[in-house]
Amino acid sequence: MTGSPRPVAVVGAANVDLRVRVDRLPLSGETVLASRIERTLGGKAANQAIAARRSGADVRLVSGVAADDGGEWLRRRLDEAGIDGHWVESERTGVAIVAVDRLGEKQIMVAPATPAPPTLGRAVTEVLAEAGFLLVQRELGAAIAELCLAAGRDLGVTTILNAGTADAVTPAELALADALILNELEFELSFGSPFDGDTSWRPGMPETTLVTLGRRGVAMLSPAGRRFTPGHTVHAVDTVGAGDAFCGGFVAELSAGVDTAEALRWGQAAAALACTREGAAESIPTRAEIRAFLHQGDDPNDPRSSAARHSTPTKG
Repeated sequence: MTGSPRPVAVVGAANVDLRVRVDRLPLSGETVLASRIERTLGGKAANQAIAARRSGADVRLVSGVAADDGGEWLRRRLDEAGIDGHWVESERTGVAIVAVDRLGEKQIMVAPATPAPPTLGRAVTEVLAEAGFLLVQRELGAAIAELCLAAGRDLGVTTILNAGTADAVTPAELALADALILNELEFELSFGSPFDGDTSWRPGMPETTLVTLGRRGVAMLSPAGRRFTPGHTVHAVDTVGAGDAFCGGFVAELSAGVDTAEALRWGQAAAALACTREGAAESIPTRAEIRAFLHQGDDPNDPRSSAARHSTPTKG
């Protein structure tokens, strides 16, 4: 790549996360007591924007916020993180309830912001005029994701869709995305069959389709074949931010001109490090930390403790 890398545009949800710590996650209809509750920065777009920024990308975030205390808090926190925010008025600011158990596993419920699609579309088009890559999540709904992907396609921007919700990706989204990132559940919902060792790329999938496999790693499906990038072994304390760290780190490397295989390796390292810390945005590592991790090997916290380890979950 010649010249300076073009910015990464990230579009989707920025939320106020209410995180509760529990000994174990509740079963259906069950009440469990929390040991701690805190307010943190969240939303897949906000987390992925921070991840891309910390990996070195120039980032523009487009999201909806309301004129309330939560919206003011979000804007201030993202500004402190070095994110160039383009805010669209919404009736409410997004809120997520995140329960995390003693093993770092999670349950998440989200009430996203509700920006008007025409207003959001205008903001996205303005930002995309400077961008080289577009990273979109579906937390604001499939219609908004389609609108953003279509704008990116029209302007010649590389479009990347992170499914991020437990429903099927639409045919229109698939047709407009140059790359798709989704987990095993989202893959089965979107393509009608489970992901397994025999799964390969087929017509209807974006030319780069990444399936995150939790502790096993990431599979890349393309017309050229199937490629597997293994996860890292780390002592996981909280998996909430892992998938977003992967997405942001991956697109940041692509925007710097790195090839897809190396960008996958970088994203996996970012996700691994995020699992070793509590929080979502708070857990996302810097470029220097990811580089050091790749240089020295796995588990920056406890390289000798195999009994307590989990492998990199990048399912988010």
